[in-house]
Amino acid sequence: MRKISKTRVEKKIKKKTKLDFRELIIKLKKQKSVFWIKVADLLSNTNKNKIVINLGQINKKAKEKDIVLIPGKVLAGGVIDKKIIISAYKFSSEALKKLKENKIEMILIEDLIKKNPKGENIKIIR
Repeated sequence: MRKISKTRVEKKIKKKTKLDFRELIIKLKKQKSVFWIKVADLLSNTNKNKIVINLGQINKKAKEKDIVLIPGKVLAGGVIDKKIIISAYKFSSEALKKLKENKIEMILIEDLIKKNPKGENIKIIR
């Protein structure tokens, strides 16, 4: 497994063009928790290695009442029948619709940082 460092994340940030995306990665990098630095590293991946995951895959990997973090985009393929909390950088419009219909709690990564600054009991799915 490769070593995660703030310097490496800093180099990768310079290649990102979306300002809000860069600010999120910088905010994550400034956290004292190794967990959030790992999330910053995953988010700062190249387009080739971007994380895109379907609801069905999340349903398979998550357990009831899990807090799940997707460092990328959530798509609408499949269904979720478990009561979990999902945090992601982006949700497709169809995924948002399905999550609202199933009453699944969604939270932005920025809000999850405030709620859980140490990153404890959060499962990263990629």
